[in-house]
Amino acid sequence: MHLREFLKTRKMTADQFGGWIGVSKHAVGKWARGESIPRSASMQKIFKATAGAVRSEDFYASRERAA
Repeated sequence: MHLREFLKTRKMTADQFGGWIGVSKHAVGKWARGESIPRSASMQKIFKATAGAVRSEDFYASRERAA
């Protein structure tokens, strides 16, 4: 599941999710829009916070589709 989908289904803002995993809302926004890919430590936090619904592969797949 893409991060944008996760946030939408949970009715969660980038600011809320960022606070939940300890990053800025700007970072979450860039990830959700596919503008950047989280670093390894953030990927692990995202995976854990989403109970595995958002995986590292989801970020790379969305970038490949955009190219």
